[in-house]
Amino acid sequence: MILNEQVITKRKLEFVRRTTQEIDSLTDSYISANLEDSLNVQLNSLFLKIDSLDSMINDLSVSKINSSLETNVFVFARDSTKKKPSHSIHTGKVYTMVDKQPSPPKGWSQYYDWIKRNMVYSEAALKQNIEGRVFVQFVVEPDSTLTNIEVVRGLGFGCDEEAVRLIERSPHFIPGTLKGRPVRVRIVIPINF
Repeated sequence: MILNEQVITKRKLEFVRRTTQEIDSLTDSYISANLEDSLNVQLNSLFLKIDSLDSMINDLSVSKINSSLETNVFVFARDSTKKKPSHSIHTGKVYTMVDKQPSPPKGWSQYYDWIKRNMVYSEAALKQNIEGRVFVQFVVEPDSTLTNIEVVRGLGFGCDEEAVRLIERSPHFIPGTLKGRPVRVRIVIPINF
């Protein structure tokens, strides 16, 4: 089936808009109810949906006949300017659903207090009066380290880089467990600016 570029773009934008609204709604309700572990599970599920949509679009090609009747193929690709996640020496399956989710050693409330105390706004963000959430995904390793840190939804103006910097310098987490064993767990957390 050949779809035109505008139809695919419109469908992707609508999906992203709906997903963004769902993410914002979930974040507000779960944080206000102190259910951060459940929020991580829900956010992981939503970001997996977005990744699968990107993969589908990457596999689609759109044909367009130009005036000379030659066919040009457009392939939707991921933004290659985005930073690749840092590679880790850790190997093995990365889980999103586990018996016990990873958590900061002193709890989420104190973790977010630490983030607020250590956050540095960029000049660009201050000048543009940027506010919002940056969603950062990372893997909590069985040895408590944080790896594969990347922004999955950002604000720009230096906020994304600051969110990554904060996670890189944050205290080690208590690893997640599956059947009583520490395992690699991918989580997504919001950082408010």
